[in-house]
Amino acid sequence: MDEIYIGREQTAAKHLILKGYLGAFSAKLIKFYNLAYVDAFSGPWKSTSEAHEDTSFKIALDTLLAAKKTSEDAGRKPKNVRCFFSEKKPSSHAELALFLERYKGINQFEVRDFKGSFEEAIPEIQNFIKGHFPLFFL
Repeated sequence: MDEIYIGREQTAAKHLILKGYLGAFSAKLIKFYNLAYVDAFSGPWKSTSEAHEDTSFKIALDTLLAAKKTSEDAGRKPKNVRCFFSEKKPSSHAELALFLERYKGINQFEVRDFKGSFEEAIPEIQNFIKGHFPLFFL
């Protein structure tokens, strides 16, 4: 186990499942569909890495970008990928929003953050996922 997960073994397990499941599932789906990924409780919480390698949002972003690149490298028509991250805690949301800036402007890869609870974000999420195959991380 990585040092960044010492004392947070349940988080390591959750992230292992996220990366494996999202990686395999998105690699197959992106061949045919535009994807919309929604992380309902994004954080970051207790991240020990300045690069946020131990957060669900960083793992999801990197995994989805890798699936998109692999599909495009195989000569498939580029698909659109959207990522929606909601976070209720103001300090965590500020850190998340700042981090997401580096992913903005990537061709056919949209990221959006929402300051508030997942329940408050539902109407916006419903519009965000239209025309895309939705993947939710709750």
